[in-house]
Amino acid sequence: MIVGGTIAQRLGNVILLPFVVATMSSSEFTRFGLFTSTIAIAVPILTMNLHLAIGRIYFDHATDEGKASAFITNILAGAIGILVGGGALLLFLQASGVTDPMTEGDLGLQVEILACALLLVAMQGGSILARTRDRNHLYALSSTVSGAGLLLGYVVLQGVLSDNMQALVYAYLAAQFLAAAVTWSLYRYGIKHGKVRMVHLRSGFAYSAGTMIYVVSIWVIGQGGRWVGGVTLPDAMSAGYTLVSYGMVVLGVMVNAYSESHRIPFLEAFASDRVDDALKIMKTIARRNFAIVGVAFAVGAIVVVFKENLLPLGYHMELVWLLPALVYCLAAALLNHSVWLFGGLKETWWLILTSLCGIGAYLSLLILLIDEGVSGLLWSSALTMFVQAFVLRMIAEWRINCWRARLISEENEA
Repeated sequence: MIVGGTIAQRLGNVILLPFVVATMSSSEFTRFGLFTSTIAIAVPILTMNLHLAIGRIYFDHATDEGKASAFITNILAGAIGILVGGGALLLFLQASGVTDPMTEGDLGLQVEILACALLLVAMQGGSILARTRDRNHLYALSSTVSGAGLLLGYVVLQGVLSDNMQALVYAYLAAQFLAAAVTWSLYRYGIKHGKVRMVHLRSGFAYSAGTMIYVVSIWVIGQGGRWVGGVTLPDAMSAGYTLVSYGMVVLGVMVNAYSESHRIPFLEAFASDRVDDALKIMKTIARRNFAIVGVAFAVGAIVVVFKENLLPLGYHMELVWLLPALVYCLAAALLNHSVWLFGGLKETWWLILTSLCGIGAYLSLLILLIDEGVSGLLWSSALTMFVQAFVLRMIAEWRINCWRARLISEENEA
């Protein structure tokens, strides 16, 4: 049900993509890529990923009151982070006169993007609540509303408004509002006995700090090139790179969604010290995620080969770009495996070290390869992701062995 819901959500986005490409110029599509990447980085930084921490610390509480309180405390903290941090950033941008390639200093558009981020937090929080309470049908419904709402909203508004970017932002706002309303209105009884407690905020932050820095590093490595390309590349090349990177992001979400479908049995196995069961689950997930990546790139290759018939004028793509993109996605699937293991071990601080090293490596490669254009941007991302996934995998195996040794020691002492 979880996979089905996420597929429905992403299917809406995938169907939307060719419609956006057909209706937007290459420069407008580049702005669309900056819009999605801005929300992707704003939410984890401004919320410190507290609204997602409940997906792990939920299983540490035995009572419904404790679970509900942990959820309310962390989701409220995340929302406040969006309002306070985002509001401060808007004031700075307006007072300093600093502009960016996406909003071009438009206060109205900046406020709308902030609203998009806030609604995304509400939608994600409600979805996690539904999943942790094993109400997968609500998650599926919310995800379907999000994907289909964005598609239908843009189709309708694009025919009414002259500004395609504005139509897309309004469609995104409406879709996220409806998706959040589904989970919150139908499932609010699950948190009605909860209270805000600082102890839950501390436990949430202990888990979320590592994941926040990890998400930021993934954004820098996977989507930071959109901002570089938007400044250094011609519109046609920048639009082509944005299209490839957008596909990489969607595929990454699909891979994570399949992992999410096994969240409850995986984390329950770790909570009860059944390490071998947890590893068996993750190995199955990893194999199937690699298969998902393979199928997706087979489809991508067909699109690139027939790009003259499938892409409008003004978009440039090359088949050789798919090789670094494939390396990136396979490495990301491997990295996803290790991240889940660290989540189960409650040792997400390892993500901080490897993520910071990954950002440094990416920036170094970017400096060396930036003159290679789109290929340089993609290979910088691919090589960094591969090294980061390999290192994190080695650390994860070491920590798992330490976990096993501790369990054996405790059994011998008993």
